[in-house]
Amino acid sequence: MPNANGSTAAEIMGLDYKTTIKPGLESFAAAVKGSSMAKLEELILLQKQSSELAAKIEGKRNRTSTLQSHIDEVSSLELCLYSLGCNLCYAFVVYYA
Repeated sequence: MPNANGSTAAEIMGLDYKTTIKPGLESFAAAVKGSSMAKLEELILLQKQSSELAAKIEGKRNRTSTLQSHIDEVSSLELCLYSLGCNLCYAFVVYYA
């Protein structure tokens, strides 16, 4: 970085600053790139897992809804049979439900 007198990096750090700093910077850039790629791969994997879990949750939600509908149907039938006083039919429904 030039100073007020117009000094250059070579004047401040020495003539071999490129051979000293450049390899370090290139190594640092390579490490950052490698780390970025690893993070990207991890992100892709996590997004895939998230999608799979969302699909499983949706499937379980659908199954729960189906079961609840069946429970409601059986309960309605039981109530109807009980209100008609058909104890034999009610016992049959309770036993096989």
